[in-house]
Amino acid sequence: MADKPTKPKQEKPEYATKAELSELTEAVGGLVELLKSGVLTRPAAPVETPLDKEVAKAGPNMNPVNPEWEEKAREIIGDALDHVEVEYLRKGGTIFTIVIKLEKSNAAKDYLAVMKQDRRSREIGNDGIEGVENWCKLVAQNLKRSR
Repeated sequence: MADKPTKPKQEKPEYATKAELSELTEAVGGLVELLKSGVLTRPAAPVETPLDKEVAKAGPNMNPVNPEWEEKAREIIGDALDHVEVEYLRKGGTIFTIVIKLEKSNAAKDYLAVMKQDRRSREIGNDGIEGVENWCKLVAQNLKRSR
């Protein structure tokens, strides 16, 4: 004979008392007032020490490259160009770096084994786009040489 399924024992639901609801309402109301008054805001940003500033300077080079410069480099060097980088020197001047794709590079195998990239840099000073163009033309001529 089959047993009758047993119903799980239900506990009596617990309800909050009026006093508890009033206390909760007052607490929420107080928080809302604090938010409106501006007392509760986002946490203040941590104070940056001189050491923190120096450590941040040691981060990766993330200088934006003038899009016109990168376009000129792609126009002259073509598909051998991986990307370009720029570094602004503290005392003035600009270092423009061309990174060549490894499969298009004519750099020595020993150099590539150590450096892992074919990087070609030059200080272009205040020449701007003309300095970029001159450097790219020289790099393009060099890439035509055999390994």
